Amino acid sequence: MSSQPIRVVGYSERGLVNALVHYLRYHQEALPDFLRSFEWLVPHHQDGNIEHIITWFDECEVTFIVESSFAQFGDPDLILVLAPRDQTMQRHLFFIEGKVVPWEKSAKPNSEGMSLRGFNSSINGQLSLRYRLARALAAYDTEAMIQGSGYPPALVEPPELHQAAKKELKDPIRKPRHLQKPQVLQTLVPMLKTGGPESASSFIEAAFLLSITADSENPLPRQSEDALPLYPANDEYEAKCAEIAKTRTGWTGWKKLAERIEGLGEDGDFKEVYDLS
Repeated sequence: MSSQPIRVVGYSERGLVNALVHYLRYHQEALPDFLRSFEWLVPHHQDGNIEHIITWFDECEVTFIVESSFAQFGDPDLILVLAPRDQTMQRHLFFIEGKVVPWEKSAKPNSEGMSLRGFNSSINGQLSLRYRLARALAAYDTEAMIQGSGYPPALVEPPELHQAAKKELKDPIRKPRHLQKPQVLQTLVPMLKTGGPESASSFIEAAFLLSITADSENPLPRQSEDALPLYPANDEYEAKCAEIAKTRTGWTGWKKLAERIEGLGEDGDFKEVYDLS
């Protein structure tokens, strides 16, 4: 057998996400700069909040969930979970989608919505689904699921959110989007949510909807509403939740990460995938 080292080559979004997670796992001191690299749809709106979150990093358990499947809510590229060891404190979720192209080349028009082929794979379509996943998590009774026996109850988005998505995004699914696979409900969901149902607005305040693209500067402020993530709403409370989600919508770039996070740009695995992609 050859004594030469085996070369492992990553490519495209998946390769970049895997290389980034691998680097952050072994360079945890880089996590603050990773979060600080994000810019916001509402400029600077979350800068102070991110700094506050960073102050209690040492009191958190950090989990990366990579390429998980959440059934009708899609397959997030990456979820970063910051779970305080103090169970009375709110955990923070960072839903992250990566693209090797600029925002404009990935986005698809909300006006055509899910009737358009590939919409759910577009950057705005994916973040809209992650918002709906977060809303389903807010309503879920994780505590009852853990204490119960037999088949766990499904994770389901609120019916009013589904109705708004049918109207605004032409969602073709007749019933509210849901996840019912027991393995995911019993293993991944408790990492994202503890306890019983929560207020949607307070849960969304701790959920960030983030993108990493090939843009050299923040593309969000220059996008039309048709190319931004659409968070469906058909009443006053739903509109309140959607507005909160907009303030938690952020962006960073692969090049910006390579320049901002010390050592990442020189990391062999990340650099090779970045150059190939």
